[in-house]
Amino acid sequence: MAARAVAVLTAAVLALATGCGGSGGDGGSGSKVARGDVKKRAARFADCAKQSPLRVVLPKPPNERTDFLRGERFEFAEVDLEEPPLLFFAAIVDFFPSTSDASRAKDKIAASLFGPPPVRLKNVVVHYTDEPGTPKRRDVEKVVTDCLRA
Repeated sequence: MAARAVAVLTAAVLALATGCGGSGGDGGSGSKVARGDVKKRAARFADCAKQSPLRVVLPKPPNERTDFLRGERFEFAEVDLEEPPLLFFAAIVDFFPSTSDASRAKDKIAASLFGPPPVRLKNVVVHYTDEPGTPKRRDVEKVVTDCLRA
């Protein structure tokens, strides 16, 4: 019975996440959003991710995790994906205006956080809570990937 519930939940997550899909690749849905407009790209990503079972949080400064990036004068926007009911993040998605900014930020983020290293997807850096290959990570990666394409 529990295995069936997990399978149904997984299917629901994947179905919802697939609904966010598209082919834009710029982190926004509908009409194109300029790569440098990190706030609009983050907002569109958040709108898509809200269709998943994950809770979407748009943190505002001050924020201990990102204050060091602001101190380094990075321009970025952050969207946190949390798993209910624990309300602990499953992924932190940071949008940067360029791939070079994202690459530099990825190194700084990796040096400041514990756990799996962050992943750079073009001009987005994603820090997942779980190790690659775990069921939770695969589910969250699916939401992130689909919503970045939207």
